[in-house]
Amino acid sequence: MTGTYARHKTNTTGQLRGLEDRMTDKAFERRTAKIAMRVGREHAITRGGLNGVIAVLQRGFFGRLKWLLLGR
Repeated sequence: MTGTYARHKTNTTGQLRGLEDRMTDKAFERRTAKIAMRVGREHAITRGGLNGVIAVLQRGFFGRLKWLLLGR
């Protein structure tokens, strides 16, 4: 097998090799840190939106009406 995928497979079984085997330790650490940062950021964005919705739902009727009409 030639091409890009050949270097990602083992010689005996043809299974794909893991990223730990293909990447340097430093690059693998950077990759995992980047993924953790992205997941944490997405979680914070979701949590912020949810907190906003909860804050609106905890208001009284006229507070919700004001928020709906004026956006504050």
